[in-house]
Amino acid sequence: MPRQPIINVSHTDDSIFVNLRNQFETLEVDADGNIVWEMDWSVYGSNVDPHEPDILPNGNLLICLQNDSAYAAVEIDRDTKEEVWTYPKGTLRTARDCDRLPNGNTLIVAVDTGGTSAMTDDYSVMLEVTEAGETVWRMTANTKATGQSPGYFYKAERLTAGWTPSTTAD
Repeated sequence: MPRQPIINVSHTDDSIFVNLRNQFETLEVDADGNIVWEMDWSVYGSNVDPHEPDILPNGNLLICLQNDSAYAAVEIDRDTKEEVWTYPKGTLRTARDCDRLPNGNTLIVAVDTGGTSAMTDDYSVMLEVTEAGETVWRMTANTKATGQSPGYFYKAERLTAGWTPSTTAD
C-alpha cells in the first residue's frame, strides 16, 4: 500500500510551510498558492520522515529527521540548502520535535533505543543540547518502554521564567 501524506503546516507572515512527512519534502507556499521553496529530505536517507519544521529568526530552517537519517535534528540555510548545524542521531530512533531556544540551545523530543535493537528497550526522552552537541539536561520516561510506538512525548515547549497557566480559556 502506498504511503499516505502526513502533513504539518506552519506559517510566516507571507507564506505557509507544508511538511509532507511521508514524501520527505517541505514546501513553502505563497499567498497565491505557488511553491516558492522546497526541500527534498531524502538526501538524508530513504526513510527520514521529517517532522515539525521551524523557521528560525535568521531565516534558516530547523527540522527533525528519523529512521535512517544520521541526524536527529538538522538546521539548513534555506537559500543554499547547506547544513548549518546538526545533532547526530546516536541512539535516538525517532525525533518528533526540535526547537531552538532563546539561549541558542536546542530542545529535542525523541525516542532513545538505549543502544539496543530490541524496541522493547526504547524510552521517550526530552533533552536540551548546546550548539556543540553537549547535553544540558535530559528527561527520560522510563517507567514503560515505548515498544514500536512513536513514544509518549511528541512535542515540548520551553516555558519562560515566571510563566503561569491561564485561569481562563483564550
